[in-house]
Amino acid sequence: MPAHVPWPSPRRALTCLVLGMGALTVAACGGGSSGSTPTPFVPANIPSPAHDGPVIILSAKDNRFDKESISAEANNEISIIFVNNDPAPHNVAVYTNENAEEEVFVGETFTGPGEYREYTFEAPDEGDYFFRCDVHPTTQTGEFNAD
Repeated sequence: MPAHVPWPSPRRALTCLVLGMGALTVAACGGGSSGSTPTPFVPANIPSPAHDGPVIILSAKDNRFDKESISAEANNEISIIFVNNDPAPHNVAVYTNENAEEEVFVGETFTGPGEYREYTFEAPDEGDYFFRCDVHPTTQTGEFNAD
């Protein structure tokens, strides 16, 4: 009888997905304390990104992002592959600061679970910015760093 092979952990599955996408560069960094952010779930059917530049993979679960901080190279085109694991609508929007008065990029709002969008835009000038879900602006937030 063959040995039991367990399903890969979400982290290993995400690593396999990223490695399987060829020249994909993940330019994201996580943060937060244990239990404060959800484990990312990325469907296996996500196609390769639309461009060859850096890609940030971000997901939402329980009205929270799985990362509190993401980074990108300033003034370069990037993609955020955003996976909505909730039945609620979500999006990703980047603003100059927490007041969200001046937008850098606002992505389409869509409903999950298990749906995703690839947002492609030019990262802003070097500096610290703010990202959020416009539907849940107080609970789904994070820091966007352009280096």
